[in-house]
Amino acid sequence: MILHWWHPFFAPVFRCICSGKVPPVKVAVCHNVIPHESGAVRRHMVRFGLSKMDGFIVHSRAETEELRRLFPSLPYRALFHPIYDIFGGENIPRGEARRKLSIAPDARVVLYFGLIRPYKGVEVLLRACHSLIDLAQLKVLVVGEIYSSRDRIQRLIGALPEGLVRLVDRYVPNEEVALWFRAADIVALPYISATQSGVVPIAYRCLRPVIVTRVGGLPEVVDDGSSGYIIEPNDPPALANAIHRHFDELNAPDLTAGIEAIRRRLSWERYARELETFIAELSGEGGDRERG
Repeated sequence: MILHWWHPFFAPVFRCICSGKVPPVKVAVCHNVIPHESGAVRRHMVRFGLSKMDGFIVHSRAETEELRRLFPSLPYRALFHPIYDIFGGENIPRGEARRKLSIAPDARVVLYFGLIRPYKGVEVLLRACHSLIDLAQLKVLVVGEIYSSRDRIQRLIGALPEGLVRLVDRYVPNEEVALWFRAADIVALPYISATQSGVVPIAYRCLRPVIVTRVGGLPEVVDDGSSGYIIEPNDPPALANAIHRHFDELNAPDLTAGIEAIRRRLSWERYARELETFIAELSGEGGDRERG
């Protein structure tokens, strides 16, 4: 039995399911072992909810360390976040995507995509924009529902030149997701903290490079200079410099080859094989149980 774990809110349900008559091998795929808003009560709930599991899957080295602190004797396997393949339109031409979204064909487009929460660093991106005013034809897209102070976000945008930032504060349905990525030149993930992110696999699926911060598992899936750029977190000048470098110094290079190499490394086929091997080890079919 494979269960997906996101948040301690689900701990009672996990405990109830795993305490009944269930398959002999129970594996939790932990997208976040501990939530970003951590605390003693939440850690207790994680232990309560997951202690009946036989093994775990995590998607980054940072999550591996968190898991080992909570369950030092239980087996785990560190895999990766596979490339998404559920969004149609990942091959739509850039020009067509921009036409549908009313974006100028010659704009230099930076995309932030996903829920707008404090730890995801949208404010870092908006502060970085003050150093990007001189970058001709720049357009910054902030696309996702606001889960923080809407007034603060709007004030930060209002302090910038009109039209530089376009805020799309709403849920984006699956059918529309690829449009935003294909319309962009580069995708920014200015996260202040993170485990991993589903935004990177979407960007790679749409053959778009990324700028990520050195937090959690984000640097593990970016080849600096080949599939994107890695910078330090909570550093608006560093983010501005990376955007300047991509468009001005490097003239928006084609990083398709580097992205394709990582796409092969993060395939669903490889993920499924390694998961099956781990389950076989837990059930005794693959020899002695191993960790890591």
